[in-house]
Amino acid sequence: MNRIKRIFSIFGFLLYRLWYTTSFKPEGVSYIAPGSLSIKNPGFLMVASKNVWLGRFDIEILGGILIFGKNIFMNRYVKIACMERIEIGDDCLIADSVHIYDHDHKYDDLNRPIREQGYKTKPIKIGSNVWIGAKATILKGVTIGDGAIIGANAVVTKDVPANAVVAGNPARVVKMRGHG
Repeated sequence: MNRIKRIFSIFGFLLYRLWYTTSFKPEGVSYIAPGSLSIKNPGFLMVASKNVWLGRFDIEILGGILIFGKNIFMNRYVKIACMERIEIGDDCLIADSVHIYDHDHKYDDLNRPIREQGYKTKPIKIGSNVWIGAKATILKGVTIGDGAIIGANAVVTKDVPANAVVAGNPARVVKMRGHG
């Protein structure tokens, strides 16, 4: 990251910290380029140190808790929407255009429009040292084990074991890391 971009990202980090004084708890210094951050009460964002978020991200915390571990690299155009709880472990790589949602719409009542039926939520937990490939989608209720790799364009609807490589829609284990 060149010197000018680094200065602007530190400035952006400080602006977020000032704007969301009670709902944004950074620990240490991170480099956050301009993006969209919205925290609705009683939502909360915790960011550990040494994170690098490239620009144009879109993070909406709709009353939930979003926790970023340390040393996370998040590429451009990432979308995270949190109504309950999303935890991302240390040393993760999040490629461009990844989407992470801990909720989806209720739709059982045939007499009411879907948009009026509210949401179902389940927390998401992403372990440490996880690589999430470009344009992957992580859906509610999923736990991704440490060291896992999520392939590009994968749609993760079920838990992923530690050190698994998953791909596809829906995502399936295609191999295990460390087994040739």
